[in-house]
Amino acid sequence: NVKQTSDVLKSSTEIVVANIWKKVLRYEEDIINDVDFFQMGGDSLKAMELSVEINKKFKDIDIGVRDIFLNSTIKKISNLINERKKYLDFIENGTI
Repeated sequence: NVKQTSDVLKSSTEIVVANIWKKVLRYEEDIINDVDFFQMGGDSLKAMELSVEINKKFKDIDIGVRDIFLNSTIKKISNLINERKKYLDFIENGTI
């Protein structure tokens, strides 16, 4: 039994990333945060598309295809996005 998306996605970043994954993979059902992109049918071309879509949504974060291969779950890529957001905030404002 797969739980509903809202029950298993923990952060707003995870929800946004999950919606992007669903669009790229043409997946309409609920998705959980620890599912692997490549086990769901992702490949290198879809990873490139995912990278582009994530970078459109999260300006100045720069998630590359290599990042997706190394962080191939919603939870991991969301954590990476959040870490990079914190780093950018620190660089721009001197605060975390």
